[in-house]
Amino acid sequence: MNKLTLISILLLLSSLLEAKTIKYEFPIDKKTINFTGNPVEALAINNQIPGPTIEATVGDVLEVTFHNKMDTETSIHWHGVLLPNDQDGVPYLTTPPIQPHSSFTYRYPITHSGTYWYHSHTGLQEQQGIYGALVFHPEKEKIKADKDHVIVLSDWIDAPPETVLANIKKDGDYYALKKQSVQSWAGVLKNGQMAINKRLHSAWTRMGPMDSSDIGYDLFLANGQKESFLKAASGEKIRLRLVNAGASSYFNVEFSGGPMTIVAADGVDVEPLVVKRLQIATAETYDVIVQIPESKSYELRSTSIDGTGYSSVFIGQGDKVFAPNIPKPNLFLMSPMMMQGAMPMHSGPMMKGEMLGNHSMDRVNNHMPEMRRGMQGHSMMRPHGKTPNHYKNYDRLRAIRDTDFSEDLPRRQVILNLTGNMERYIWSFNNK
Repeated sequence: MNKLTLISILLLLSSLLEAKTIKYEFPIDKKTINFTGNPVEALAINNQIPGPTIEATVGDVLEVTFHNKMDTETSIHWHGVLLPNDQDGVPYLTTPPIQPHSSFTYRYPITHSGTYWYHSHTGLQEQQGIYGALVFHPEKEKIKADKDHVIVLSDWIDAPPETVLANIKKDGDYYALKKQSVQSWAGVLKNGQMAINKRLHSAWTRMGPMDSSDIGYDLFLANGQKESFLKAASGEKIRLRLVNAGASSYFNVEFSGGPMTIVAADGVDVEPLVVKRLQIATAETYDVIVQIPESKSYELRSTSIDGTGYSSVFIGQGDKVFAPNIPKPNLFLMSPMMMQGAMPMHSGPMMKGEMLGNHSMDRVNNHMPEMRRGMQGHSMMRPHGKTPNHYKNYDRLRAIRDTDFSEDLPRRQVILNLTGNMERYIWSFNNK
């Protein structure tokens, strides 16, 4: 062991000995809930869905003990957090599962700030309610706001997740009738030549009718409620930490009190970006700043990308001011492998059930130079230009510092083909 390595280890040990330990302790158990008028069994952390928000500060050591009260094993994965591998929480891969009627304590140093989330990585437990938000504060906050609130977005269906998975494995369009998204030839003809061409192309490539999501959810929630309220005074700036903990839903988020300013994405501070509407994908987090214009309650509406529902958080006090309705996407005019408003993910014919391979990704890269530039080094420091009306891709997102890797670092290439079968709802890397 060289002298530099020894000094580094001693400094790390010294910092850990001086660090403040933040402790939490929660049970995980079954819970009967009634979101829809139909009581069903769910899973909960500390008897609540979502679970409690866990907070710590950079330099702290976080210690969280979970008591598994169930007859089945469970786990907690710390999504997006840099931590020791054996604390990562993916059972049988990095960390042992939490056995039935036993406890496990996760312990790791907080080395970076940001908004993240935690969830079960056992079976389909996340879909049943085992998830919550993480907030790691910097030692000195640079982003100024009068109030700081966490909003955890999610989707809910009363049917057990095992039943839902079995349904979409049987038929990818299983929930189309429930969502009123069944596509007839009458609808195709009504939408003109472009819709006809797309349907014929889909038939040629053996793709089914397009939809923007697979599951017909019963409702959508924000902090476990369809509608909720946060108090704020006129003129106050509010930092909203948005977490998309939905099982499979993208959300279009809009604030009726004016534009939102994105200040962080997936826990990383970014150059402030003012947007009217924000699209947040599954498992993403965004920090945004909103300002309360008057003494009224302004709606933060999060609409599912398929237009089948939304949740509302009213911020302020007084009369309600509603965000605009977002029309359902026109499925007749959507291309295969494209979600409404998303970047194209395939530019050539694809056989039914075939997922993207290496050559397809080459085509994606050729058609997405702006996205690739936006994720590389100095290009992220360019000025914003025109303020986007609807933020739904990452081409305007900019880091606050250079993100280029040092040229001195070693490099290797890892090829990961996204493979599987869409019709059978099976996913894999490199056919594994």
